[in-house]
Amino acid sequence: MRRGKGIAIVGIGGIAGAHSQAIADLGDEGYLSAVCSRDIKKAEEFAKRFDGAKAYDDIDKLLEDDSVDILVLCTPGGVHKEAAEKAFKKGKGVIIEKPIALTAREAEEILKTARENNAAMSCVFQSRYMEAISLVKDAYDSGRFGKSVFGRVSLMWHRPQSYYENAPWRGKKSLSGGGILMNQAIHTIDMMLCIMGEWEEVSAYTATLGHTGIEVEDAASASIRFSSGALGSVDATTASYPGVLRRLEIYGDRGSAQIEEDSLKLWAFKDESEEDDRIRSSYSQEALLGAASDPLALKNDYFASLYRDFIKASSENRDPKVDPVSAIEPIRLINAIYKSAEERRPVRREEML
Repeated sequence: MRRGKGIAIVGIGGIAGAHSQAIADLGDEGYLSAVCSRDIKKAEEFAKRFDGAKAYDDIDKLLEDDSVDILVLCTPGGVHKEAAEKAFKKGKGVIIEKPIALTAREAEEILKTARENNAAMSCVFQSRYMEAISLVKDAYDSGRFGKSVFGRVSLMWHRPQSYYENAPWRGKKSLSGGGILMNQAIHTIDMMLCIMGEWEEVSAYTATLGHTGIEVEDAASASIRFSSGALGSVDATTASYPGVLRRLEIYGDRGSAQIEEDSLKLWAFKDESEEDDRIRSSYSQEALLGAASDPLALKNDYFASLYRDFIKASSENRDPKVDPVSAIEPIRLINAIYKSAEERRPVRREEML
C-alpha cells in the first residue's frame, strides 16, 4: 500500500522530467500517482515508468481520482488559472511551475480562490532552497551588509532557434507571458527580491535580437530603485553564445556577496565572523551545473526540497518557504519592466497593484 501524498503532474514537457525525478526521491513522503497530457499516448508512455501511476487526458477526470492529493502544473503560464482553481475546489493542493500566471492580477485571483477553499498553494521557485541563497538572505536580514547599495541579476544564456520552434508556446506571449524575463530570469529576479525586498520603480528596454518568428523578448535590461533606496539591475538574454552561468550580486556598504548558480563566488564583510572562512571554503566550489546552454541541466535536490517543504507546510497548515504572496512579486516586477519598455518611461510599483 502506498504511503505519503499522491502527486499528479499535468503537462509532460521537458520540465516534467525534473519533477518526476524529485517525486521519486521523496520516499515515504510522496509518490507519482498520475500524469495528464492532451495526448493520452504520451501520458501512458510517461506513466508506465512509475509503478502504479495512472494516465489521463482530461483534468476533470484526474481531479476525481482519490489518489491525487497534490496537483503539479507544468503547463504554460497562460493556462494555469482554470486548472488551479478547479483543483482548489476539489480540495487538492497545487504546486504551479513559474510563473503562477501571466499577470500579477491574475495570480492574485488564483491565490484568492486557494484561500477561499483553504487549499495549499506554492510556486516552483526551487532556487530559494539553495544554501547559498539562505546564507546571503540571513546575512542581509541581520544587517551584515550594512546599508543596502546595489543588487544585480545577470543571465547571459544561449537558446538555439530550435528551442522556440520545437515548443512554439515559448514564443507566444498569450501562453508564455514573455521571453527571457518571464521564462528564465524570473528565478534569479525572485532571489533578488527575496533578499532585497520591495521595489519602488523600474525603467527598462527589451528587444528580440537573436531569434526570429517569436513574439517575446530574447534580451532585456532594466534599472530598479528599491524601497530601501538601493539600486538594482536586471540584464538577461537567451541570444548570447555559448551562454554563461547566471549570477546574483548583492552589495552593501559593509559587505558584498556574489552567487554563481549555487556557488558563493564572493563572501566579504567589513566585520568578519568566525564562520566566514568556513562559509567561503564550503560554498565556493566550482559551479558545474546550470542551464546556461541546456534548459534541462537542473539539480533535482532543490525540487525535492520544495516538495518536502510543501508537504510539511500543508500538514502544519502554514505557507511553505515559497509562499504564494511572495511568488507573485517577480511577476509584478516583470510586468512593470514590459510596461516600461513598451511605454518608454519609468513605471512605479503602485501602478501595478
